[in-house]
Amino acid sequence: MGFEEQNGGEMPWGNSTSFVELTTDADADQKTLVLVAERTKRKDPLNHFRQYTGGWNISNKRYWASVGFTAFPMFLIASIWYVVFGVFLLVICFCYCCCPRPLHGYSRACYAITLVILVIITIAAMLGGAALYASQFKFNHTIGRTLAYVVHQAESATETLRNVSNYFDAAKQIRVENKLLPPGVQNSITQLQKQINDTANQLATKTSDNLDGIRHVVNVVFVILGWILVAGTFILAGIFLLFHNVAGDTCLAMDEWVQNPTAHTALDDILPCVDAETAQDSLSEAKDVTYQVLSIVNLAVNVSNADPGAGPLVPLLCNPFFASVGQACPPDAVDLKDATQVWKKYVCEDSKNDECVSKGRLSPSLYSAMTMAVNVSYGFYYYSPFLVDLADCDFVRQTFVTISKDHCPGLQSESKWMYTGLAVVSAAVMISSILWIAHGREQKHRYYTKLELSKTF
Repeated sequence: MGFEEQNGGEMPWGNSTSFVELTTDADADQKTLVLVAERTKRKDPLNHFRQYTGGWNISNKRYWASVGFTAFPMFLIASIWYVVFGVFLLVICFCYCCCPRPLHGYSRACYAITLVILVIITIAAMLGGAALYASQFKFNHTIGRTLAYVVHQAESATETLRNVSNYFDAAKQIRVENKLLPPGVQNSITQLQKQINDTANQLATKTSDNLDGIRHVVNVVFVILGWILVAGTFILAGIFLLFHNVAGDTCLAMDEWVQNPTAHTALDDILPCVDAETAQDSLSEAKDVTYQVLSIVNLAVNVSNADPGAGPLVPLLCNPFFASVGQACPPDAVDLKDATQVWKKYVCEDSKNDECVSKGRLSPSLYSAMTMAVNVSYGFYYYSPFLVDLADCDFVRQTFVTISKDHCPGLQSESKWMYTGLAVVSAAVMISSILWIAHGREQKHRYYTKLELSKTF
C-alpha cells in the first residue's frame, strides 16, 4: 500500500523525507534534476498502474495522471453515490406508482431521531459551506498573487537587462575631447547588446507564454469546478485534493531546486534562468567599458590640470571596480556618485572654443561630457550586482525561496480546507438526502396517524 492510500490520497507537505535524484545527460554539460522524486512515486493509470518516476513536471501528462489518481477515492464515492442513490430513487418511484400500499402508523422514535440527525447534518453542511467559500476566495487570491509575483520578477529582470543595454548604447556615444571608445570596444558592445536584447526577449516571452498557459488552465479549472458543483461536490473534493498534492509537489520542488540551482529541471517551464554566459559577458564588458570611459575622463582631467595658473587641480575619477580586484584609487580621487558635484566647482564661467578664459579648469561643454560619462559608468556599477545575480541565477533562486516562504503555506492550508470542506459538504448533503426521504416518510405516516385519530374522535 502506497503512502497516499494510507493517508486518504493526501501527501504531507512539511515532514516528509525529501529525496533528490540527479541524472546526467550525455549531450549536456549540466545535470538534470528530477524534482520531488520520492514524493511523486504514484500509480500511473496511463502506464498500466505502474509507478510513476518522472518527478514533478507540469508539462508531463503522466505526472497529471498519477497525481489525479490520488483523488480516485473521491471520484469513486461520487460515482457510487450517483448510481446507488439514483437506483434507490427509481425503486421508490416504481413502488409508489405501481405498488401502492395503505398508510400505517409511524414510529415516534424514528421520527425524532431522523429530525435531530437532520438538524445536525444541516448545521455541518452550513459550516462546511462557509469554510469552502472562505478558503476558495483565499485560494484564488493566493494563486493570483503568486502568478503576479512571478510576472513581476520576470519583468523586472527583463527591464534591468534592457537598462544595461541602454547604458552600453550610451557608452558608444560618449565623446570627451573628441575622443571616443576604441572601435573594437564599440563592436564588442554592439554584439553584446544583441545578446542582451535576445536574452531579455526570450525571458519575457517564455515567462509570459507559460504564465498565460497557467492562468488559462486555472481559469478553465475553476469554470469547470463551478459546473461540477451542481453535479456533485464529491468530484470537487477530489479535484481539490489533486490541487493540494500538486501545490505540495511544486513547493517542495522549488525547495529542492534552491539547493541545486544549476540543474536543468521542469521548473524551467515557469521561470527560466538567464543564460549565464550572456550575464557574465555583460558584467565583464561593463567593467571593461567603465575602465575605458574613466580612462578617457581622467585623461581629460590631466589635460585640464596641465595649466599651472588656472586654479586648484581637478581631482581624478576613481574606478569603483578597483575594490573588487584589490586595487586602490589615488587618495584625492572622487567617487562616481560625488564626481559631478565636486567637478562643478572647477567649471569656468567664460570659455572660448571649449577653453576657459576665466577662472576654472573645465569648460561647460567638457563638464557636460564628463557628467554623461560618469552617469553611464555609475549605471554599469549600479547594475553590476544584478548581473552577478543573473550569472549565478540568484534572482530565480530568490523568487522560488520567496514563493516557498510566503505563498506555499497559504496554498497548503487553503487547498486543504477547500477539499476538506467539500468532503464535509458532500457527506452532509448525501446523508441529508437519505434522511429527508426517511423523515418525509415518517412525517407522512405521522399525518396519517393524526388523521385516523381525528376520525376516531
